[in-house]
Parts: sequence; structure tokens; C-alpha cells
Amino acid sequence: MSLGLLFGADFIRLLPDIQANLRLIFADARMNLLLVVPYLPHEKIPHAGGQVVHQELRHLSKWHRITLVAAAHSSDGLAIESLRPFCAEIHTVKQTQSLGEKLWRVVQSLPIALRHPSVLKPRIRRSYDLTCTVHRLLREKSFDLVQVEFTDTARFFRRPLPLPSILVAADVLEKPARRRLESSRGIARWLRKIDYRRTIRLEERIVQFFDRVLALSKHDADLLARLYPGTSVSVLTYGLTRQPVRRNEPKGKDLLFVGAMERMVNVQSVMFTAEKLLPRLWREFPEVTFTIVGGNPAPVVQELAKRDARIRVTGFVPEVETYLATAYAFVAPLFVGGGIIIKIVEALSAGVPVVTTSVGNEGIEATRGTELLQEETPDGLAEACLKLLRDPGFRDRIGEQGRQFALRKYSWEAATKFLNQQYEELISARKTKE
Repeated sequence: MSLGLLFGADFIRLLPDIQANLRLIFADARMNLLLVVPYLPHEKIPHAGGQVVHQELRHLSKWHRITLVAAAHSSDGLAIESLRPFCAEIHTVKQTQSLGEKLWRVVQSLPIALRHPSVLKPRIRRSYDLTCTVHRLLREKSFDLVQVEFTDTARFFRRPLPLPSILVAADVLEKPARRRLESSRGIARWLRKIDYRRTIRLEERIVQFFDRVLALSKHDADLLARLYPGTSVSVLTYGLTRQPVRRNEPKGKDLLFVGAMERMVNVQSVMFTAEKLLPRLWREFPEVTFTIVGGNPAPVVQELAKRDARIRVTGFVPEVETYLATAYAFVAPLFVGGGIIIKIVEALSAGVPVVTTSVGNEGIEATRGTELLQEETPDGLAEACLKLLRDPGFRDRIGEQGRQFALRKYSWEAATKFLNQQYEELISARKTKE
């Protein structure tokens, strides 16, 4: 009797993966990976990029021994403990919180600032400390491969690493710098031009130190290959950051935005919605509400809720799923940014219709008009929202088609398999050279 008759066609289709997994287990082929992240990727981290890396860590830990290097606050003790089941070791560099800590860190940074003035900025000092920790661990321990998350994390790398290395370029630094330049005028444009050239030089220097750069979309991969010829670039498609939410029937006509609300790109997006879109929508649907979900909302965002009771600013919430389950639509007019906009992927996977711009859809590449609604102007974006509000059936179709797209495209099983293939290829190539 054939295996197909005995176990079914699905078993035959999955047999190569099953065999590869068994070989990995019985051959003790687990690799020692050094994973470098600019923040602690714990389960409750309040931003989408951290949640993605958390899921990546969980899935990779089933296959490999992972040493995690990350920045952490002094209050992150419980978060560190929650990551120990997934890590062989955890090494942290201190993030400052109080004003006193920040001032003391500036004083400590002064000798370094003589060579690298930018380290006086906390974000830049974090990259410096992470790089020092990486080089120390490479001297003290043996690893098979280094993987660095986010390009800016490696800004102080000064030479290629002595072992196979991967950079996950979640954002292409050139893109937001270019968009800031294009939108500026006068003296500001001259300053943006200087910033753009500096960004290009920084990104070009960083990517050359890695054996492989992983972009999160074909668009970004093509852009990196064009900007920096000779860079080895592949496309990594991550899985979903959380279990897909099956959207309930919306409660009223609530428009939703989710994001870290101290980030200027998100502040600009919600201000655009409040000032350019809502007045148009309220003329026809005065009952429409707008909910802004995300930690550390800037004062200008908090002021929106004081001006009109139909706008709600929640601050940080532990469960975004509650809001995705009842939203009428997800509205994200983004004009600056790069990479995958994870909050849009989450909304799509929940079956919430998305209204966004080409920037919001750039790395996702959902079909405009069937899987999400994409417009560029205030009139176009407002009309897209009105189409959903006027026609609940159309809204449901867009939501379901977007949901099917997200579930089809974003899979952690496929992402983990792809990463394992990358690791094996780079390690084999390095051994061949030696």
C-alpha cells in the first residue's frame, strides 16, 4: 500500500519538511545564534516591531540555541525572566529612564562623544553599547551566526564580523529621509538634503558589513539592491504578531488607529485624520467616532479628545484585539515611513477594512480596491471612508478579502523555514571559503 493511500495526500506534500525536521533533531544540528535587538522583545512590548521580534524569537528557539543581546530598563526584570525559556543566555545594556539617569549617561558619554558626537543621543548611545556587547561576546564565546534586527542597531559596526551575519532591515533608512527631503522647502530643504546624504552614507556602510540583508518586502529589497550595488538581499516575510482576531460585528461607526503615539509619523497620521477627514465624514455621518490606541500619546494627540467627545485617546492598552473586534474601519493615512506597517497587517488579519496611502501599503502590497482602500489626498481618503460607511456590504467584502490576503501571506512556519535556509546557506558558504 502506498504512503499516499495510507496517510493521505497532505502527508505526502509535507513529507520533505518532516524529513528535514527529523534530520535537524537527530543530528543535533541546533545552531548557536547571537540575536541583537535594540529593545527587549518581550510579549507585552507596546509596539508592533517588538512584537514581531518576540514571535521570531519564540519560533527560532524551537530550532536553535539563542543568545539575546538587547537594551533594557532597570524595571524590566520580569520581562527578562519571561524570555529565559526561549534563550540560552540574555545580555542587556541599560536604558535610562529618569531625568537623573539620562543626565548621568550624558556625562558618561562625553569621552566617547569626542570620537562619536552622536552618542549623546540616548538612541545612538544604545547602539554603541549594543555593539560593544556584541564584540565582547564574540571574543568570549563561540557562535555559528549573528543576526542583527534593524539597520540602525549596527551603526557602530566598523568591520565585517568574523562569522556569518544577517541584517534584518525592517526599515530602509533612505526612504523616510527621502520623503522628508521631498516634502521640505527653503532652508529646511537644504538641511534635509544634508541629512539625506548622511543617511545614505550610513546605510551603505552598515549593509556592507553583512553577508546577507533581509528586507521585509520585494519593494524594499529592490530598493536596497539599487541603492547599494553588491549587497546580497533577500525578502523575509514575517508571520502575524498575534493570533488572528475574528472580527465581530462593529459597535457603531468607530474608526480605529493603533500605533506608538510618541512617534511623529503616527502623530501626523492621527492629526491628519482628525483635521482633514473627520470634518468631511461628520457632515454626512455625525455619529462616527475615532479611537486612537497606543502608548505615550503626545500632548497634541491628547488635546484631540478634549476638543470633541467623538475622539477617544486610550493610551497603552494590554489587548488591542478588543478594539480590532469592534472597529468599523482602520484608518491610517501615512505619508512618511518604510518597511512593513505591521499595524495595518494586524487590522487586515482581523478582517477590519483598511483605508491608507501608498506608503501604508508599500511593503504589504495588498490589492488596491479589493483587499484595502488606498488614496493619497484628503478628498480621496475621505471618500474611501464614506464608501465604507454608506455600504456595509461593501465594507464586509473589503474586510474579508483583506483578511484572507493577510492569512495567506503571513505565516511564521514559512518565515522560520526561510530563516533556517538562510542560516544553512551562509554557514556552508563560509566553510567553503575557509
